[in-house]
Amino acid sequence: MHLNGLYSILRHRKTIQNQTPVASELIATIGFLDLPSHIVGRQTPTLNIWRDYCRGRSGTEPASGMPYNLLDIFSLIAEPDAEWHFWSWNTKDLDTTSVNYMLWDVTRLAGIIVAREYRRCSSGHIGPCDHASGGMFSSPSTEELVERIFSQLERLYQLSADVVRSTVNLLLFPAFTVGAQHSILSLKQKAFLEDFWTVFFFEDDTGSPHLQMPLKILRELWVNPCRRSADQIAQDWEVEVGLF
Repeated sequence: MHLNGLYSILRHRKTIQNQTPVASELIATIGFLDLPSHIVGRQTPTLNIWRDYCRGRSGTEPASGMPYNLLDIFSLIAEPDAEWHFWSWNTKDLDTTSVNYMLWDVTRLAGIIVAREYRRCSSGHIGPCDHASGGMFSSPSTEELVERIFSQLERLYQLSADVVRSTVNLLLFPAFTVGAQHSILSLKQKAFLEDFWTVFFFEDDTGSPHLQMPLKILRELWVNPCRRSADQIAQDWEVEVGLF
């Protein structure tokens, strides 16, 4: 069922307003699937489910494997101060030595790049966040973020046997986001992403189209950017791809 249709049913039955534990888990799942940052070539506006109904929880969301407080930031990614919130992400009570934390941290760094893209589209501002909460703040350039993301992805590539299959799809978002920075990438980095896809997003008997389409979009962007973004390529192809 289409996400919009499921959301309409839940609203009609007042399930969203009066959440039982089971309904709460279901709403969090569709809220994750609705995150604006994680859809390429989106055909319909975001429903803002997570922003409006799921924020403020503690722990880890079971379906996605992501900390609730990090998902809270992603739900507000179109806000002008989203980048600052990513830098200020509270990791208290999280095991920062685990492979899962590496997955979350590389996702956070990719989120900063996407937050900058939203800010550029809405205000014309280009570059890192330079202020927050009344004080001066200077964050790394996008080029530096790309290098940090590749460093993290390379570490995870080396630890691929330790990455749990249930959480490996979390890597789609940072891998795609960094791959979409085509004007910055070297040939070596593009080749690494090709290998990365082979290891983590290999085709199964069904062809795994949801895992392979992001790479096809990146290849098109690398070969023929023509001032198009990855999102515009997806829209031209009339495909909507979830990075999860």
